[in-house]
Parts: sequence; structure tokens; C-alpha cells
Amino acid sequence: MKYSKHLKGIINSQHSVCMDNRSLKTILNIVALESSIHVLKKSQAKFSELGIPHALDLDVFHLKKQLTEITGNLSEPDLMQRILGE
Repeated sequence: MKYSKHLKGIINSQHSVCMDNRSLKTILNIVALESSIHVLKKSQAKFSELGIPHALDLDVFHLKKQLTEITGNLSEPDLMQRILGE
């Protein structure tokens, strides 16, 4: 959830962020993907306790791939600069 945490820090320090609809959509997609990955990883731990450690690996892989397609694996500051045009 590194991008979500970075964005939260920007919002907390600036109190508001101006952006166009496209930027907002991109940021919301990133937050949603990071949240989904986080939930699936927590679920994986439960499956692991049941003896099924790799139950959600493929789902996590696909979500991480989508996240990488959106972020380009840029660092948090570089991605936010690109999205917000700062």
C-alpha cells in the first residue's frame, strides 16, 4: 500500500489536492488495487493455516500486474508527480 500511504501523506501535508478526472480515476484505481492485494494477502495467511498456502497466489499476481501497468513501477514521489503534474 505504498502508493496509498504516500498519497495520504501528500493530502495530510497539503490538506487538499487539485486534480482532473483522469488523475482522480488513476489514483482511485491504485488505491483499490493496493487494498485488494492487501486483503488477499491477509486471506492467504488464513489459507496457509489450513494447509493451502498458495490458494490465492494467482489472484494476487494478476492484481500486482494491473498495479504495475498503472504505476510503471515508478517510485511513489515520481508517480504522484506524473499523475498530479507537480
